[in-house]
Amino acid sequence: MSSALEREIKLRFEHVAAARAAVAAAGARPRRARRLQQDALLDTEDGLLRASRSALRVRSEDGQTVLTFKGPVRPATMKLREEVETAVADGSADVAAAARALGRAPSDYIVDSYRGLFARRCEELGVPFADMLFRGSHGSQDS
Repeated sequence: MSSALEREIKLRFEHVAAARAAVAAAGARPRRARRLQQDALLDTEDGLLRASRSALRVRSEDGQTVLTFKGPVRPATMKLREEVETAVADGSADVAAAARALGRAPSDYIVDSYRGLFARRCEELGVPFADMLFRGSHGSQDS
């Protein structure tokens, strides 16, 4: 995992050709060819990250996946914010394919939260709903 301060500005040019000419005149050369990136931005249902001017991104390109947290923008003359990145070991794992490999179909999917499942189980057993508490090294549940 790496943490750094991201520094970013954007500059307006009249057209793309003017931007390319300015970059070439500054002596810049492409380090690698253009490539396709696939990005997904994640947030809570109530938009907590966006409200705090932060972002959580999953980016996949060339068979590699990276998870990036971008903190809120800090006061500066340029866009300055903390950026924490970590590689994702298996970013291309397909949940549906994994379920099929286990002999399951979409009709078998349970999409309720653990809290919802626990509350329903307490109701089925006729026991009071309480906090879920996991103890011990064997993953047993106390209720």
